[in-house]
Amino acid sequence: MRRQWPILVLLFAPVIILWRCLFLGEVIGPWAEVRAFSPWSELPPNRPFDVLQMDSALQFYVWRDLVFDSWRHFQVPWWNPYSFGGAPLLANSQSGALYPPHVLVGILQIPTPIGITLLAWFHLALAGLGVYALGRRMGGDEWAACLGGLSFTLSAFMISWTGLASVISTVAWIPWCLWACVGLLERKLSPMWLAAFASLLLLAGHLQFAAFGIMATVVFWIVGVWEYRPGWQSSARAAMALVAGIVIASPQLVPVLRYSSLSHRKASPTMEGWAAYHASGTQWWEWASMGSGDLLGSPSKWAPGQVSAFWPALVKPGGNYAESAVAVGVVVLILGVGALFKRPKGGFALGAVALFGFLIASASPVAQALYFGLPGWSATGSPGRAGVLVVLALCALAGSSTKVESFNPKEVGHWILPILLAAGGAMALFVRGGSLPTWVHLPPDQFAVIFRSSFGTSGMVVIAVVSALLVLLAILPNYRRHLPLACSVCGLVVLVPGLLSAPLRTGHVPPPPEGVAAGARVAIINQQWSLFAQPKALMPPNLAALYRIKEIGGYDSLISRDIVERLRSLNGGQDPAPAENGNMMFIKDPSRITKAQADEIWTIAPVPGWEHRLIGSVGSAYRYRVE
Repeated sequence: MRRQWPILVLLFAPVIILWRCLFLGEVIGPWAEVRAFSPWSELPPNRPFDVLQMDSALQFYVWRDLVFDSWRHFQVPWWNPYSFGGAPLLANSQSGALYPPHVLVGILQIPTPIGITLLAWFHLALAGLGVYALGRRMGGDEWAACLGGLSFTLSAFMISWTGLASVISTVAWIPWCLWACVGLLERKLSPMWLAAFASLLLLAGHLQFAAFGIMATVVFWIVGVWEYRPGWQSSARAAMALVAGIVIASPQLVPVLRYSSLSHRKASPTMEGWAAYHASGTQWWEWASMGSGDLLGSPSKWAPGQVSAFWPALVKPGGNYAESAVAVGVVVLILGVGALFKRPKGGFALGAVALFGFLIASASPVAQALYFGLPGWSATGSPGRAGVLVVLALCALAGSSTKVESFNPKEVGHWILPILLAAGGAMALFVRGGSLPTWVHLPPDQFAVIFRSSFGTSGMVVIAVVSALLVLLAILPNYRRHLPLACSVCGLVVLVPGLLSAPLRTGHVPPPPEGVAAGARVAIINQQWSLFAQPKALMPPNLAALYRIKEIGGYDSLISRDIVERLRSLNGGQDPAPAENGNMMFIKDPSRITKAQADEIWTIAPVPGWEHRLIGSVGSAYRYRVE
């Protein structure tokens, strides 16, 4: 049992992230921000608005609730009748309609708030255990492998994406796919393990991250074959395992792919589209944040001018903390890169995965080849998300790097200082050189104030503390005896700023609007959204589904062109999507709504000449009868 302590640590590590949900009864999602919208109109919380985190409430909570509810009644969740007047649910990949853990939560009648918390706990622990198992299989000891797993579970990436449930559900299976690859390369594991993990990877819901996982598995295998020399039979078994995984996932995957062929986002790749896609990648200066989670500022803190202290959002179109969350901490960075010099079996394969992720995230020619060469890739999200492969590979390398008797911290001194100097120099060059993009409506001096107030103070302190600990360790005469404790202290010191810079947003789900019966058909009038501040909106799209109210608008990453055209005609030819988000569909013109489409119209402001239609209010909003 003493040798199983790392597993217990990794099983309970997610409590650090989810404690408010577990002990205070809160629910994952920025519900305090949601309650600030009409019709509840409560005061907004004292933290910056994060447009990406809003998706955890507007999309993922709603979809999970619908899927769980269907399985509670032993029904396959084919259809969502509450958004867009009706839309596919199973064919919406991120609903994870056939994902086994979702089916289990529904059949066991677990309430949605508890089910979402349990699933988050399960996937965060699963991700860390996967990195731990991979590190151990590649030769790391318990201390190193536990540090690698803990660093991945509590990484800035995993924390910032926890609210967007399909992401961590998908990513959690990638280290297990790599673990299965090592077992196959060593001829110690059945290929069915890889088939099972690949199918769960695909069923978990996020196709972009699933594609990253499959690509990482292929890259790992190709380089691993060169390292392990297993024979062509092993490659044949691995290929068949991946095909089997795709076949197992096909009942969900095939409807998703068919529906995506009708998507409003489907278009031929163009050079103009590539330019926008390239701009959304992880910029060279963003990689400097690998040493600490808040080196570029924290999205949960304010900077002068009442903007988020995460200042890259001001200079990068669509920039968001989660999209470039590549921080792993100084210790993992040192141990992970240092592992390559020790050449552990599988080390180069993990290095190839990290390099592959880096090339995609940086929007290099590799990403360009995918954009133009792989059908449908041009409609995927930011390439910067591939940074998860860099984070995962470095954590796994750190987990495989250390045998106490073989580690020599004196070797670190040859290259730790250049790394720190390069990171600091890169940031200094960015601040002093170049001009701000034209779309940033801030004078340079004001931006400089925001930058200085945001620049990761605690991040620099962490780097200094960890460096001092490593230097102290290097000069101790019997450093091997102190190595496990030193690595643990360094790891915890590094992880704390990541937790502080991207804390999980939680709160209480707002009550249903009073006086409105479930099943009502409504047209909710909205005009605009915002990337930077709490917009003035009435019950943002998809929230009505939470109360089983049928709305004409909606919000989804997969919307058929027919739905978009129908909503465009209802808006008198206007684009139903706001400029900030092409997946949101608003109703902007109430005059074209007919009785066949809705029973009521909700608006924030009164509509002149419609006094005779007024039938009451929903919170602070107005309810009008459709004539």
